[in-house]
Amino acid sequence: MEEVDISRVVAERTSNAQVRAFAQMMVDDHTSANEALASIAASKSVELPAKDTADADGWTKKNGTDLDEDYVKKMVSAHKDAVELFEKEADKGKDAETKAFARATLPKLQHHLEMAMDLKRTLK
Repeated sequence: MEEVDISRVVAERTSNAQVRAFAQMMVDDHTSANEALASIAASKSVELPAKDTADADGWTKKNGTDLDEDYVKKMVSAHKDAVELFEKEADKGKDAETKAFARATLPKLQHHLEMAMDLKRTLK
């Protein structure tokens, strides 16, 4: 949810076309994944954490290359963490549905990480 919120802000504020395209892809792909995960959680009577927009609000104060570089750095870090988490769940998860979700989502997260790392190199 945090990545979606931050990416919405960045997509609106950046002047870099590559960063904007990446941010919009994050909004689209992660919104879809969040909806699928919410459906799984609801079927198991698991309540997801409330949306916290405080971090996204801080991104509205950033501008220019600081916005782009900070965003891409955040996306690299967040996707490294997500890939690690999803690999663990896909391999050793106990619940069949969440394990299947992790396996299905992992390739897209890995692709996002590669793209974020490539984008980071182009911004330097």
